[in-house]
Amino acid sequence: MQQNPSSILLVAVNARYGHCAFAARSLLANLGAYRAQAAILETDLDVQPFQLAAEIAARAPVVTGFSVYLWNTRLVRETLAILRRVAPRMHLVLGGPEIVAGSTADWQGLADDLVVGEGERVFRQICREVLESPAALDQTARPRLLQAAPEDPATLLLPYDQYTDHDIACRTIFAESSRGVPSRALIAPPAAAGCGRCRWQSCCRRWSACWRAGYAPCGFSTGA
Repeated sequence: MQQNPSSILLVAVNARYGHCAFAARSLLANLGAYRAQAAILETDLDVQPFQLAAEIAARAPVVTGFSVYLWNTRLVRETLAILRRVAPRMHLVLGGPEIVAGSTADWQGLADDLVVGEGERVFRQICREVLESPAALDQTARPRLLQAAPEDPATLLLPYDQYTDHDIACRTIFAESSRGVPSRALIAPPAAAGCGRCRWQSCCRRWSACWRAGYAPCGFSTGA
């Protein structure tokens, strides 16, 4: 089945313009046969929910994935509420540190799938189901809570080729050295969290940064 090149959209709402979204790039890199049909939409907390929803709806993806973090939960939630009204057939997938076991009720009516844990393999499977066999999906029990098994690092494709020259010269880019913290650990102490700024046991290295002055439009960086 031939799909639109933008059948899959990965949305990353970063804390600020200078940050690059590593998770979205890793998901894109590991989409396998679906990678050519996917794109990344990055924005930051300056965007309003209706602006973000309008940008997503204009692209008309079949599957839209969001990484949900402490700083963007409210914005993502309000964006989902708009998308449910203007694009009710869009398949909405949530992952990230704020998606944990027991959070299904928090996203009732807003999302189709919640991915707990490392999402590369599970997100690829969701895309396969939705794009290839949509009629087989059970729409009565939504959102589904999908517990992802730990990924084998040896099988993952690295996303570093998706950093542009502009990213390297003017933004903060991240290199992942390890994964760890169990989802039940709601807040990991700095010693366990590596960089001390997030819940994941990963080492984030700041290679270079150039902070913007002024406002960046909704889709300031995209990748495909």
